[in-house]
Amino acid sequence: IRSNLFLNFTYQKLSIKEEYETGQVGTGVIFDNNLCTLNNASTVQFEGTDGVTITHNTFRNHVNEALGGGSNAFIKVFNGNTNSLVRDNIGDWLIYGYNVIGDWSPLTRDHNFLIDNNNQNFTPPTGDTRVVNDAAMGFVNVTSADAGGDYHGYALAGGSTYKGAASDGKDPGVDFAALDAALGGVPSSKLTGRVSVTGRVTIQ
Repeated sequence: IRSNLFLNFTYQKLSIKEEYETGQVGTGVIFDNNLCTLNNASTVQFEGTDGVTITHNTFRNHVNEALGGGSNAFIKVFNGNTNSLVRDNIGDWLIYGYNVIGDWSPLTRDHNFLIDNNNQNFTPPTGDTRVVNDAAMGFVNVTSADAGGDYHGYALAGGSTYKGAASDGKDPGVDFAALDAALGGVPSSKLTGRVSVTGRVTIQ
């Protein structure tokens, strides 16, 4: 699932374990270079996975910051999850940050930039970075983008402290040139609607 613009995103739930007969766990899901705007819960929920990669996404998981329960987090984890990679993302820590209820190991997690808009003064896991607030992250125009304006407002401005700070020397979060190419120049105001998928699907 790569280079998509998700408007009013809720969360990406990854539950790829066959629970009733074999217990076999699916593997190899990649969620990369997606812009997920104004979601009102955690960004991703791991609920039985193997080999899941979450990289270079920009999440605006900050609207319902008074939301109760464990959904008030950056990532939520249930059940058994192995060989996960979470790297080079931008998102809001909210209250619980990484809310790990199940097993999540082995895990590679680094170069995630977690914004502390709720003033939790948290200590990030080794390799991740706490960012004080949206202003400190240094977006181009996050206020306009949050209000439904040009989504390029979520890119990092030239003067941002975090320009080039991803593990690969690029900007953390979305590569907007790659996103624009994938969207074919369609303006965000035209990218609306709802999609429901049942069964096996490959999205590139």
